[in-house]
Amino acid sequence: MVIQKTVRMHLARRQHKPRYTGMRLLTSLEKQTSAMTETAKKLKKDQASSVKQVNDLSVEIANAKKKIKVAVLPILPTYFKEAIT
Repeated sequence: MVIQKTVRMHLARRQHKPRYTGMRLLTSLEKQTSAMTETAKKLKKDQASSVKQVNDLSVEIANAKKKIKVAVLPILPTYFKEAIT
């Protein structure tokens, strides 16, 4: 029983670790974009375009988070490497 429980935990961790690691990465990016929004609002030149770019980025991050939450298949670590680049 103990071995079965431990193996099951290990398999679940191995399967879902990229998912919660990616969510943590996206959450930190979300916090950085909120700081970037505040900075972009203080600009005198090109304020509207800068704010729009930051808002577009935050929408992309939100979509990526939704995609991870809804995904049924295992999320591979390579997904996040592709998303960052």
